Amino acid sequence: MKDLYDQKVKLEYDKYISLKDKNSTNTKEIDSQIEIVENQIAQRIETFESEKQIIKDLIDSYNSLSNFKSKVKEYEKDNNISASYNLKNSIIPQIEKKIKDLSDSINNFKEYKAIVTEDIFKKSSQLI
Repeated sequence: MKDLYDQKVKLEYDKYISLKDKNSTNTKEIDSQIEIVENQIAQRIETFESEKQIIKDLIDSYNSLSNFKSKVKEYEKDNNISASYNLKNSIIPQIEKKIKDLSDSINNFKEYKAIVTEDIFKKSSQLI
């Protein structure tokens, strides 16, 4: 990302020099190059934000999984077999599938560099 910002700064400097020299053709060309770089920056920011949202969804899913597993233990302790069964056989597997899908998509990230595993998540949530 820094390289794109550096490129934009250089182009803006070149544009300033071109304006100073009153070279309008060169200025138009530089303006179009600046626009291309700005679009690339915007696209990378959008990708980063999208990938960041996936990480948030993954963390939320780990939280939900943990909460539902706690609920299963509570329900089993209270002999609420029906609720426990529904959580274990319906809701928890759906969340685990979502976690797997989100984890798989993290491997294809382009901008956001993150390694989130259940172990890392548990360790970090214990620190909070």
